[in-house]
Amino acid sequence: MKRVYFIKPIGMDGPIKIGCSVVPLSRLRAIEIWSPFQLEMLGSVEGDHNAETAVHYLFGDVRLHGEWFTATAELQAFVAETLALGRIPDRVLIPTNPREWKKAWATAKGRRHKRDLATLDALLTERAA
Repeated sequence: MKRVYFIKPIGMDGPIKIGCSVVPLSRLRAIEIWSPFQLEMLGSVEGDHNAETAVHYLFGDVRLHGEWFTATAELQAFVAETLALGRIPDRVLIPTNPREWKKAWATAKGRRHKRDLATLDALLTERAA
C-alpha cells in the first residue's frame, strides 16, 4: 500500500518534501544520503501518486524544486491536519487521470492561476469537450 509522506530537515521548519512510497522510512534513508542536512519523517498517510499529485498542485505556488516546498504556515497547517486525520483531507480533489491533470496544471500555470482547483477542473472539462 502506497503512502504520501512529509519529510523535512531536523531542527528546521523546512523545506518540506511531499512524496509517495510503499516504504516511506526507506525513502527517508535514501534521500538523507544526498541531503546536506539530517532529515526527519513528519509522518505519512495512505495515498497513491494521484493523491501526491493533488497535494503538489495545491501547494504549487510554493514549490522550490521537484517535490520540495517552502514550509509556509499554510503548508505546515495542512501537514498537521493531514497527519491528525490520518488521511488526505476531503477538500483535496484527487485526480483520476494524473496525465490530464499535469497538462491542465501546465495550462493553469501559463494563465497565472494559483491553487485554483475550480479553474483546474474547468480546464479538464474543456479538454474533455
